[in-house]
Amino acid sequence: MMHAGVEYLDFQNGAGIRYLTQYAQALSVVNNEEICYTFQGLTQDGEYYIAARLPVYHPDLVAGANDAPDGDTSVWEDVDKNVQYMQKMAPMLDTAAPSSFTPDLTTLDAMMRSISIQ
Repeated sequence: MMHAGVEYLDFQNGAGIRYLTQYAQALSVVNNEEICYTFQGLTQDGEYYIAARLPVYHPDLVAGANDAPDGDTSVWEDVDKNVQYMQKMAPMLDTAAPSSFTPDLTTLDAMMRSISIQ
């Protein structure tokens, strides 16, 4: 549906990318039940692919997939409205402080940086 908060991270013997995303097969809203922190990386030798998908929470998002932002249920029915909504959400999440998420994105980044493949 969208991606936000894209950052490249190095770990002991490799590198990867982290971002916030949410997957859907229909019109939806970014919500605290489905948004996740995702990391995908490779070891320097190309031998191992590392993937992590962890749930996160942000206080400015609606609670669940069935909750309409500002009570506007048309985001599920009108493609143009849904696109406009999504175009607002990614920049909002891009500019949100890492500490405004639970868990703190800085903590999750540190966990990804601590990966060591032997």
